Amino acid sequence: DLKRLGDPSTMLVVDSARETLEGDILLPVAGDAKMDFIPRAPMAKIDGRIISVTDERTVVAENDVIVINRGSRDGLEPGHVLAIWQAGAEVRDITDNAVSRNLTTPEERLGLFMVFKTYDRLSYGLALVSHREIHVGDMVRTP
Repeated sequence: DLKRLGDPSTMLVVDSARETLEGDILLPVAGDAKMDFIPRAPMAKIDGRIISVTDERTVVAENDVIVINRGSRDGLEPGHVLAIWQAGAEVRDITDNAVSRNLTTPEERLGLFMVFKTYDRLSYGLALVSHREIHVGDMVRTP
């Protein structure tokens, strides 16, 4: 609700999905964003990483928003679906019959992610399916 017009203007927040904090800014909404998606795999091979998640958390699951380091210059478009993978971990084998003491566990597929907004070098998307926790740094790839 606009209380005072000017520079700066004063507004009263009457409905919000999140807490409004000091320093938050109000930006105009880009009109007519396409919100109907046809889920599909991208034509190009995509190999990227999760660089951020919503609400400054480090772990997310289904229906959470994720930011990846691949965008329209990589061929991504809204509706593209990518697989989410966790890198293998380096572990130490302490068994008596170990051939090598240092091992890397296999990569594990964690779920699926669908892009809903692309920029040149990054994209926003929704975690559609999650078999385990998804972390910043996990990989995204063409399924």
